Amino acid sequence: MHKVSKLYELFSEGEELNIMSLIPEHQTPLWKYWKEFIMMSLENKKSQIFLSWVYDMIKAIIRHTWLKTIESFSDIPYLFDELIKLKHNKNWSSVTYNTYRKNLNSYFLHLERMKIINDNPIKRIQKAKEADKSQPITNIEDIEKLLTFLKEWWTLEDRRDYLYFRLAILTWARPVELLNLRIKSISDDRKEIHISWAKQNSKERIYNIESLSNVLTVYFKSVSKLWRAKELSDYLFLSAWSRWQSLTSNWINKLYQRLSKNLWFKINTYMIRRYSATALYKSWLEPNSLMDFLWHTRWATTKKYIQNSSDFTKKATDIMSWILNKS
Repeated sequence: MHKVSKLYELFSEGEELNIMSLIPEHQTPLWKYWKEFIMMSLENKKSQIFLSWVYDMIKAIIRHTWLKTIESFSDIPYLFDELIKLKHNKNWSSVTYNTYRKNLNSYFLHLERMKIINDNPIKRIQKAKEADKSQPITNIEDIEKLLTFLKEWWTLEDRRDYLYFRLAILTWARPVELLNLRIKSISDDRKEIHISWAKQNSKERIYNIESLSNVLTVYFKSVSKLWRAKELSDYLFLSAWSRWQSLTSNWINKLYQRLSKNLWFKINTYMIRRYSATALYKSWLEPNSLMDFLWHTRWATTKKYIQNSSDFTKKATDIMSWILNKS
């Protein structure tokens, strides 16, 4: 994740001059309105992580494709070919490509709203086909195995990983929302934690975490003994390598791979959110409340998180059996 101050400048002065020499006369550099986009996004409480994703995509496009101007995006077949080439050159999975496409769309939506362009070309670019959209199905036994495994090893990294998963289970938060947590997100008495929505920092939810009091005490005691760079001193989760830099989604994926190998069942980003959604739905939590807890804007998205089970049809079949028995 990039510092906010770094986000304003995509290139050094020398690199920008080199790129400008490749731009046809009377065409608009793709990054001309970049600073306005950053300022407006920050005013709208967009998260630093979200802005870093858009930053990385814009920079990759300008450096590694011929899409260096706003006008070059108007040729849709050419635009599609260049983005697919970038995907292959960067060795992005379809999921990663689709995420970056979505981030690029945010920038062009800004240009459309500012009436710089009449039509957003990114909405006409199809998503890459993802090979397997199925999510691993888990149960309480797997969750307990995971926590027990992490609790058996008590290095600082293990304490950090254990705290990460306990918070994920307790709050159903996305990885990006947990990685963006600061120490100040936790109340002084360690009874509550404030988590902001990844897409918009102004949306916040407060969770009771009294059950994690002892875990937090041990973790904070260990972390307080370590040197941290000043700008990172308030991050809750940091990497133990590279002088305790802030963690990234790449770290999360490697952690999942390591744990999956050790525990012999698949662990990935959304298994815990999916488990939580299913458990709450089985308890007959009202659908709109469940959707709100998961920070979804559409019930169709929430439904994808619920694991199929006869538990969901049992109530209906019991009623119909009762009716049939009476007739």
